[in-house]
Amino acid sequence: MGADDADGDAPASQHHAPYLFAPPGRCPGSLLRALHDATRNSALAGSFPVVCHHDCGPNDVVFRDGLPYAFGTAARGLPLEDVGYMA
Repeated sequence: MGADDADGDAPASQHHAPYLFAPPGRCPGSLLRALHDATRNSALAGSFPVVCHHDCGPNDVVFRDGLPYAFGTAARGLPLEDVGYMA
């Protein structure tokens, strides 16, 4: 694990196993689903259905106290954009 500019934990390399991307018991897909559900039809999503991460990989998610908090590429979009990126 490395550190990000905001004193959070980030995987040091994109070659880590998925368990470094998500806290134990949470798969990456469930984290994206939670982000999409939390922003669905909200003012943040605007005219799009949700806010997407748009770069969801093990090297681009930062955790603080076990929760993801840094989404530098987040923007309005379609849920399938994130699903496609993860595929």
